[in-house]
Amino acid sequence: MKKIILISIFAIITNSCNMSDYSEKLSGGYTFESESKEDKSIIGKHTIYPSVIEYDFDDDYILACQIVDKSLYLNFLQVDLYSDYWRYNAYFKDSVTEKYNKSRKEIIADSTIYKIFKNRNVTFENSLEDIKKGEEIADSVIKNNPKHKKIFSLKKVYWIIKVKGDVLIGPLSVDEFIATRKQLNISKELKLIK
Repeated sequence: MKKIILISIFAIITNSCNMSDYSEKLSGGYTFESESKEDKSIIGKHTIYPSVIEYDFDDDYILACQIVDKSLYLNFLQVDLYSDYWRYNAYFKDSVTEKYNKSRKEIIADSTIYKIFKNRNVTFENSLEDIKKGEEIADSVIKNNPKHKKIFSLKKVYWIIKVKGDVLIGPLSVDEFIATRKQLNISKELKLIK
């Protein structure tokens, strides 16, 4: 009986853990995160949403290839936009303190997002209604923003992060990726297209 209980407890513990979780530190403070087979992203100052299917990096560049999963992408974008809305509101209420000096320009650039969320009466309670409105805003951004429209028009989306200067280049088609890679003289040791 003890054996059955111990085996049952072990099975519950191992099944409740997500065995697919994986992360790898990349250059420039970026991290590759895998939460599931589909939910794989590169996180840092810039985020490459799921699903990153290939990546490689050195001290100078991070290369990534993405196949977009619309539902995961929408969720990530909604969370990011809501975070920008919250951050702008916090800045708006407390803009003279030192804690905002580093990101003041980025926060002010988010004022359009703030106005959109405010006009839709999104609160800071993160209620189900707020989340639904945030998803509608994110869906509208995907349908109307040229960058996001291009992302969804490509079968595979390529990205280059230039570590020095923290510059995100993309979205790129495969041909644009190859040309940009040559132009930047990126090491042939970094491989995505095999």
